[in-house]
Amino acid sequence: MASSPIAVDSSIRGIRIEVFDEASPVRLRVHSASELAGWTPFVSDPTHEGSRQVAATIQYRGGLYAITRHARVPSGWQYELIPWPAGEMVRRTIVLSQETRRQAQAEKRMDQEQRRRDRVARSLGLLIAFLPAPIQERISEEYDYDAPGWTKINSLVVGIISAAFVIYNDILKPFAGIYGALQSHSLIAWPGELLSPYLLIDSLLRFGTAVAGDKPLGLLPLEFLYWLIRQAWPNVDRCIERVCQKHPGRS
Repeated sequence: MASSPIAVDSSIRGIRIEVFDEASPVRLRVHSASELAGWTPFVSDPTHEGSRQVAATIQYRGGLYAITRHARVPSGWQYELIPWPAGEMVRRTIVLSQETRRQAQAEKRMDQEQRRRDRVARSLGLLIAFLPAPIQERISEEYDYDAPGWTKINSLVVGIISAAFVIYNDILKPFAGIYGALQSHSLIAWPGELLSPYLLIDSLLRFGTAVAGDKPLGLLPLEFLYWLIRQAWPNVDRCIERVCQKHPGRS
């Protein structure tokens, strides 16, 4: 390994490239503050497990190079490169330049943002499952959101809670002889007594739709309301699409 480079290139932000002479076994040594995506080492031994991966060909100032070694160091990551072996097929080329570095960082930021949005969609899945099916399906197209799966989970949770209220209101409360004592609270109790049976039926229908047809289904009143809005405003689906898009500026 060469002891000192003949030139150092620090023109690429976050990367320092040390260039060695032709007599050195290592032609380039690349120091990066972060791991470089897609920089797969070249493995000449066909029995090595890394030989199954497609090696990256690094293009730098008109030359083609192969990565022979990469390791984590205190300052980040270090890569050692040699001229691309003669006779080896070039399958995947990565250009080492300021422009490609800028593009890679932009793609990384977009990927991180998309992952964040996917986490938000999954964390709100139980609530999103109440929405009408067209909205859920659009969200599932743009984000990591399993619309039929969340419909099943949502309907199960709502169904279990509703069943518990039905059992309490129609069985346990009269059986315990406390129904008369609670008549003074009837104005508060009656919405729950009406909603619980309905939500139980609603949940059974939604769960059956998700299981049998592998399709989402929101609360039936919201589904009906969305259908009415569609009749009055045919462009509502296009507006929903714009809201759900990952990149609102995309045509």
